[in-house]
Amino acid sequence: MGIKNNVILIVSDEFDLSTNMVIEWLIHFNETFFRINAEDEVLIEYVTISNSESDFKITVRDKEVSLSDVKSCWFRRDLFSLDKSFNIKFIETAIRENSTANKLLNEFLSSEYIKLKEYFVFLLENSLDGICLGNPKKSSDNKLIHLEVAKRLGLNIPDTSIARDITTLNHKGANIITKAIADFPFLTIWENEDKHNFLSYTTLVDDFEFKSSHPSLYQEEIAKAIELRIFYICGEFYAMAIFSQNNPNTSLDFRHYDVNNPNKTVPYSLPGDIKTQLQNFMKTTNHNTGSIDMLVDTNGKYIFLEMNPSGQFGMVSIPCNYHIEKKIAKVLSNNNR
Repeated sequence: MGIKNNVILIVSDEFDLSTNMVIEWLIHFNETFFRINAEDEVLIEYVTISNSESDFKITVRDKEVSLSDVKSCWFRRDLFSLDKSFNIKFIETAIRENSTANKLLNEFLSSEYIKLKEYFVFLLENSLDGICLGNPKKSSDNKLIHLEVAKRLGLNIPDTSIARDITTLNHKGANIITKAIADFPFLTIWENEDKHNFLSYTTLVDDFEFKSSHPSLYQEEIAKAIELRIFYICGEFYAMAIFSQNNPNTSLDFRHYDVNNPNKTVPYSLPGDIKTQLQNFMKTTNHNTGSIDMLVDTNGKYIFLEMNPSGQFGMVSIPCNYHIEKKIAKVLSNNNR
């Protein structure tokens, strides 16, 4: 079953609430959208590259969409991390199961599909009349590179070290925290009937004799006045101040939510020079949207922590009454209402 032209293509996952909120506004604006979830099987119907046209048709959940149907797109999630997108039908050769031939053939098929996905992304980024919102290659982002870029653009960053042996660090008596180098997904693991949830948090290092077989990231703890979560989209900033420092549960990481004593959150206006530096950062890292984490220390200094291209914006939009989901829908719709 086909769908009509002027489609907004959305790459997300099935349970992302932020995507659902934007889609509600697209429906309100009478826009047609086509959603690819991480859980979907994406079938490639054909690719056309000729002197007269370039096109790409895929099928998802028995619905077809072509590049020529798409007017704008939103990469809410990284296309290349979706487990089933552009699903590869693994092949067993006639030689024998689990043979070297099977392995080599499937590696070949995987490389073929990777190139097809790269071309699909290239067409979306370079052939649409409307915007391509988000970075389809989020997997290329790197927290360490972001810190380096931020520093070079004049933003303050935390003193950061990576080491296997913490005793090699000159911490000058300061408290040391540790966090993951890469973004660590939320995991739920079942053991028999027991459910275990895992999430990587920022943690205080209280053992300065600690050694690890793997490099770990360490930073000096910053005495913060407030924590900032900033959502950026196409040159606009929507900032929220989080007063997390006075609650021992959230002083290191506000994601340790205290439902009985929640942090105070308020809309926040960024200084002009910080906006300019952050705009330069987003341009340099090739992102037109993302969630930025910063601190303001007790001396009033702004300190850049990290940027997540697909960070949640509902936690900023709802408390601050920003209606970010409506703004995203208007950008995708080219809607000036």
